[in-house]
Amino acid sequence: MQFSRVEPRSQLALSFLFICCSIKPALAHDHFNPLSLENDEPGVENVDLSVFEKGGQAEGTYNV
Repeated sequence: MQFSRVEPRSQLALSFLFICCSIKPALAHDHFNPLSLENDEPGVENVDLSVFEKGGQAEGTYNV
């Protein structure tokens, strides 16, 4: 009975090829859910974000 022996370099190359083929690209983006700012308490207004939708910013002095 004769066994075939795989050389270490071939085994390393096959392992590297397997790892490279099994890696999938990941796609992600940042997203803020504005519904998380809503308040369910009675008598309290929800936050108005319409100013920020048009590229505005909140009033005040900002030191950058």
